[in-house]
Amino acid sequence: MKYTLAENKKKILQAFPTIKEHQFDELARYVDDRLTTGGFLRAILENRLFDAVACIDKTESHVLFDMVVLIYSYVPSGCYGSREAVFHWLKRTE
Repeated sequence: MKYTLAENKKKILQAFPTIKEHQFDELARYVDDRLTTGGFLRAILENRLFDAVACIDKTESHVLFDMVVLIYSYVPSGCYGSREAVFHWLKRTE
């Protein structure tokens, strides 16, 4: 059986209450269905800190840390970390 991020949604959102449901859903679609993301999440996945910070407003800056910890803890390592990793994740089919 294939692991999906979406199947752990409730547990993950309880562990990271600063992350909004739509933000989690965007990440789950990227991981589970290999769909592209918006600028903030894409910058995090590609390890572009300054771009990620530029994409969020000051009231949501706390989300950045939790999103990084969530990705590190629950997302397969092959789908983040550089532009190349994200590119290859989106192009692969399984």
